[in-house]
Amino acid sequence: MYSGPEVSFRGRLRLFFVLLVIVPMIALAVVLFTLTARSETGKADAGISAGTRTAFGVYEEAAARAEPALRRVAADRRLRATLVSGGGVDARLDQLAAGDVVLIELYSPNRRLVARAGSPAAVAPRGAPVAAGGEMLGILVVSVTGADALATRVKTLTGLESAVYRDDRLLAATAGGLGDRARLGGLGDPHDVELANGADYRARVESLPEPAGPPVELALLQSTTSLSDTVSENRLVIGGLLVAFLLLAMLAAAGVGRALTGQIGTFLDAARRLA
Repeated sequence: MYSGPEVSFRGRLRLFFVLLVIVPMIALAVVLFTLTARSETGKADAGISAGTRTAFGVYEEAAARAEPALRRVAADRRLRATLVSGGGVDARLDQLAAGDVVLIELYSPNRRLVARAGSPAAVAPRGAPVAAGGEMLGILVVSVTGADALATRVKTLTGLESAVYRDDRLLAATAGGLGDRARLGGLGDPHDVELANGADYRARVESLPEPAGPPVELALLQSTTSLSDTVSENRLVIGGLLVAFLLLAMLAAAGVGRALTGQIGTFLDAARRLA
């Protein structure tokens, strides 16, 4: 006869439990899952940014190693004689492009390529103007580092995949699927990219100016596979903790509900006796 108020009270308790516990926990789970993904992405981007600074240092170190070779080539009397006469420059550059020298380029005073000897995949050069009799003859550029060596060195020091481009042409890479420069997007902050082989990466591309000629673009990439695994593991931990908390809350709510229902039953019995 008096079960109606008890049933209504239990229903209200369940409603309060849903509104005060379950709904906030769902919202908290969504927020924590989102923050976990952003946190791990931020850590990856910070690692890429640190790797970029290391790569700049490696590039500058490689360029500094070209200084002695540049001075040696620039001081070559036969080369200066050919520059003054205007004949035999290519042959003399071929002779000088030996030993530690990977590339020698000669540019006109208006930075137009005149002659080249060695590997066009050379990077990190040093340049110096060449003059005779007070007349500017051109700009001499010398490199002792190949793009393959640079990419390998950067990967060894940073743990990131690397690729080297010039004029959107791939010079060297430590991972497959990096032939298409357009897939890496623009310069600047790290961003998501998908390579030609379907692999997903976070990538950052920076431009490195050279003494003459087009700049070199250096790309650093980190696979998102390990990033996704870390995010999934963190979400599993968070989900497990939330589920455990929910179970404890349900047990506590059930105990409180039974206690309150028992007290209401006692009050109803007393009311019936008084009636």
